[in-house]
Order: sequence, then structure tokens, then C-alpha cells
Amino acid sequence: ESEWSCTDASEFNAHMANGWHYTPYYTRTIDNLTIVGQEGVTVAGISITSGHAYGENAYDPVRDKIVNGSCYFMTHKLSNISFKNIAFTGKVDINTSNLDTVIDGVTFDRCSFTTNGTASSNGQAVRYYNESNNENVRNLTVKNCSFENCFQGVYTANIVGVSVTDCEFDTIGHNAIAVQSGVHGPVNHKAVVIENNTFNNITDRIIRFNNVNADTQITIKNNTAVNSGDGDGQVIKATSLADGITYDISGNSWGEGKTVANPELNDK
Repeated sequence: ESEWSCTDASEFNAHMANGWHYTPYYTRTIDNLTIVGQEGVTVAGISITSGHAYGENAYDPVRDKIVNGSCYFMTHKLSNISFKNIAFTGKVDINTSNLDTVIDGVTFDRCSFTTNGTASSNGQAVRYYNESNNENVRNLTVKNCSFENCFQGVYTANIVGVSVTDCEFDTIGHNAIAVQSGVHGPVNHKAVVIENNTFNNITDRIIRFNNVNADTQITIKNNTAVNSGDGDGQVIKATSLADGITYDISGNSWGEGKTVANPELNDK
């Protein structure tokens, strides 16, 4: 069939019910949305996923039906999304494998997170993930939040703009904060700010970078840690740091005998 599009779900479903069609493509656009948690209410995690949904018993929310095989392709256009005062009791996973998806500006403010265990099977408390290194997923802000009894705290991959400030991390089975790259090479993260956080009982490195590219500014200031670091006492490590990165690192107290793997990431 020739390409056809619409914005009305009823019209779309009537069209799809008439004969054979290719896998549908959806675009979801959300701008300037703030979600505020009510006191005493918990949320068992959030999943925002774009890409190709397929497999056995894949659910299409537009057609409200189960599809075996290729179900749909989803593109997200999201900007300025905020979550405030929410108690999350499961992981928050915002991810895309879609090259056209753009996510710009996600904020968590005064939220609490637990995945109810430090085992790897529990995943990350906050996962902000772009499969591609195309700078289309940007500006994650986590502030005034608490993380307790999680496998990992804040995990990002191929992200431009990461800020974690004034947060508390307690009893974390892996890294508290990970700023990772992927198979597509080093990432220009632009501004990475990790400031005024407290870390307790982090059983691996507190902060983990993968391959960082030159147009990145790393700020790590006024953080405090107790009983944290890997088996060798390392609290920060990067796989590689390109020439040209700028650093503003000072005022940190990682604990007696703790070390940083890369000289560039030591307090100045």
C-alpha cells in the first residue's frame, strides 16, 4: 500500500482493519510535562521505550491488541519532562534504539528510588539510554533524590548533558553513577556535573566513565563517601579520556585509602 498517516486513533484502527498492512510507525510527542507524586503513593517504575516492538505476544497500545511478530515502530519526540516528589519502587528506564527519537530534558527532583535489592537482575534505578551516539538524547538532571538498596543508581549511555546533584546513595551493588559510551566510539557528553552528593556502602566504583571524547566538561565537586569503592579501593575510573576534556574537580572526600584510577579525575 502507499504511505498513509493520521492523528486519530479511531480512524487509524478502522483503516488497519481493512486488509493487509505493513508494520505501523508511531510518533509520540510530549512537551513541558511535570508529574508530581502524591504523598504516600509509590510508583513501581516507568518504562519509556522507542524502537521496534516485536516478538511473541507484543502489545500494540494504539490497536489494543496482541501481535505475534513485527508489532510497531515507535519514535519519541520528548522535551522538558519532570518527575517530582515520586517514590519509585522499581526501575525507571528511558531508552531508545530509534535514530529519529529525540529526548531533550528529563528531570527527577526530590524523588526516591529503590529496586529492592542490589543484585544485577534488578537493573538500574534510573537508566537513560541511547543506543546510538548521535546526540539525540540529552540533558538528564537528577537532583535532591535518594537511592537505596539498588544494583545501580544513575546509569547513562551515549548521553549529552548529565547532572547529578544534592543526592544520597546508600547500599548500591555496582556504580552509583555511570556515564557510559557504547560501540560507536567515545562520546562528547558536553557538561557532566556530579556535585554535593553523599555515597554510603557503594560496593563498586562510585563513578564510572567509559570512553569520553574531547568536547566534554567534567565537574566533580564537594562529594562525600563512606565505605565505598571496589575491592582495590578505587572510587572513580574512566576507560579513556580524550585530550581536550576540561576538568573542575575539588572538595571531594572519598574516604581514607581510596584512590582514583585516572590522574585527570583526582582533586585539583
